[in-house]
Amino acid sequence: MAYQTDRTWVSGEHPTNAMFNVIRDNLKWLSTDKPMCRVTFAGGDNLNFTHSAWNDIVFGAESFDNAAMHSIASATERVIAQAAGKFLYGCTISWSRWDSGSGTAGTRRSLQTLLNGATVIAANEGGPITDDSGGAALDGHVSVLTCYSMAAADYFGSQFQDNATASNLNSGATSPFGGQHYSWAMWVGI
Repeated sequence: MAYQTDRTWVSGEHPTNAMFNVIRDNLKWLSTDKPMCRVTFAGGDNLNFTHSAWNDIVFGAESFDNAAMHSIASATERVIAQAAGKFLYGCTISWSRWDSGSGTAGTRRSLQTLLNGATVIAANEGGPITDDSGGAALDGHVSVLTCYSMAAADYFGSQFQDNATASNLNSGATSPFGGQHYSWAMWVGI
């Protein structure tokens, strides 16, 4: 069920059952049925990519998707707005041990969000992470979060880039994110 157009009431009008049903249905949609999803990387422990180039992050699994915003069969890098409105969108990638001993040496991990595969609408970058006690490398993550006005059928996508020399990004990190790459979106208003 989609959000239905609000009625402009006329003085002296007597509401019908159908009019009340629209109000009820819209309140339900706003509280529990508004489009939202959370998608995750499902390719095992490692995300393979080309270094020093922007790589689409594909999401082959879903934690939830109540509005067909994502497909695990095709165009898995996309989260699609099925209704027009303002959406919150976030993406996080995580990795374990950013040091030369783990094969993931480098000085930069970058993440960007694109609208319809072309326009960058959010970006973030992280550098090497070390602890305060002895300089040991720690697990790390980079996240982006944005609120954006979407037309129906517009889509979000995320891309990753690094300058490391390893052949993959190990997502077996012990970070608060469970070592996953994930993305989520939620409709927040018209």
